[in-house]
Amino acid sequence: MSAPRGFMATARSVSEAHQLARLRSLREAAALTAVEHCRAALAERQRVVHQREQQIKAVRDERLTLFAWQVGPGAPALPRLALIASARQAGLDDELERAEFSLIDERQHLQKAEHALAAARAEWARAQARSEAAQTLADDARRALGRGREQRAERELDAPALLEIL
Repeated sequence: MSAPRGFMATARSVSEAHQLARLRSLREAAALTAVEHCRAALAERQRVVHQREQQIKAVRDERLTLFAWQVGPGAPALPRLALIASARQAGLDDELERAEFSLIDERQHLQKAEHALAAARAEWARAQARSEAAQTLADDARRALGRGREQRAERELDAPALLEIL
């Protein structure tokens, strides 16, 4: 026995709505995964920036220590060690300059990672909204199918009573 035409259309729409809801749910999960990857990348960038800042601080401290030695306990030996101290100072200056330029680059990478995370979060929010809308559509289609079944059952129950009256 075949079902009425309207019933099949509603059943098909329920199936399609559930498929759409499943697809939107998968896209939401993919967007969440992208957010997690962006968070991990951001954390790595933050770690690198912090590490570079620590390196810069250590080089500055070493420069200060060398300067303090030159004007303090190393002052008597400075005529003999001036070339060595000067070379060490130049090496520290060069290391500091390279570290500061690297820090600039790493901060730019950090900023890009922050923007990527913000974009991923926005996409995830859109995917959540789409998923919720698709789930609402699926729920509405399922309820409409249930109401249609109930109405059909009521009509079938009422039909014999109407025939007896006629």
